[in-house]
Amino acid sequence: MTVIDRLSAFRTQAGVLIFAMLVGAITMGAFSRYWQFFLAQYAVAALAALGVNITVGMAGVLSLASPVFMAVGAYGTVLLMTVLDVPFIVAAPVSVMASSLLGWLIGLISARIKGLQFAIITLGFLLVSQSVLVSGGDLTGGTYGLVTPPTTLPFVGEMTDRMIGFIAVATLVLVAVGCHFFANSRTGRAMVGMKSQETATELTGVYVARLKALAMAACGGVTAIAGVLYALVLGTTQPDSYGIGLALFHLTIVVVAGMSANVTSVLVSSAILYIVPEFFLWLGPYRELFYASLMLAVLIMAPRGLLEFDAHLRGLLLRNPKIGDR
Repeated sequence: MTVIDRLSAFRTQAGVLIFAMLVGAITMGAFSRYWQFFLAQYAVAALAALGVNITVGMAGVLSLASPVFMAVGAYGTVLLMTVLDVPFIVAAPVSVMASSLLGWLIGLISARIKGLQFAIITLGFLLVSQSVLVSGGDLTGGTYGLVTPPTTLPFVGEMTDRMIGFIAVATLVLVAVGCHFFANSRTGRAMVGMKSQETATELTGVYVARLKALAMAACGGVTAIAGVLYALVLGTTQPDSYGIGLALFHLTIVVVAGMSANVTSVLVSSAILYIVPEFFLWLGPYRELFYASLMLAVLIMAPRGLLEFDAHLRGLLLRNPKIGDR
């Protein structure tokens, strides 16, 4: 095995190991209460970005519907628990499956539409969903939203803040590993091929329309998981939380990551754009300017996102045959 192969394997293993360590740290209380809450929020953002990366990074389908799927996961879970008295362990999977089905339907309806036209359609779904949430009256809580009821798990009892943080980060680890294997599966490779050469992929016998619908369904499911956790972490869910700004944030993470099937780059990109600015709170009103400058600096130095740095590292290794053949 060459150093290049070892680097590839190490990158994946390192990403999983880092997040596994975070799970252990949260469990042991190594972080303060604030950082447990903050890392749980990061896990939600990274989960949503992983879902968007399936459509944008792998399948090449530009979608702005991630807030819609998150809203279905969050509102669906809370409504099932409060209105129908369904336990959380049942309400959450039902909401995730409903969001995945919605993604499948959006993909089927818009199967023959490409590029910006598809993005506009998903933007329309986003605007409609926000209108429904705001005008839903007592059912959706209107502009004030809904409060997440106390959540219990079998054999565990009521979930504490630390337990919610642990579940959020643990879920991120499991979903990240699942996305990695999915990206390297036959279906994942077909999606990557469809992104670069859609006509050639269709000529190989792959039903591209169905593949797009599958990508939207997978995105809907993963992003809805983020929505469920979002409602748990914040303890409330409001329509303003699922607007166009959230969709653009998720898309920015994927763009900085390099818009590829690489899962680790999405996790690192999420950390750069979500965690790093937290260390610069002392900048006060100039914090947003720093955030924008950081994002622009990454894109200017590496137009292909974080994959550019990976390519530079591989190039250095390839220039030294003695290192590459070890």
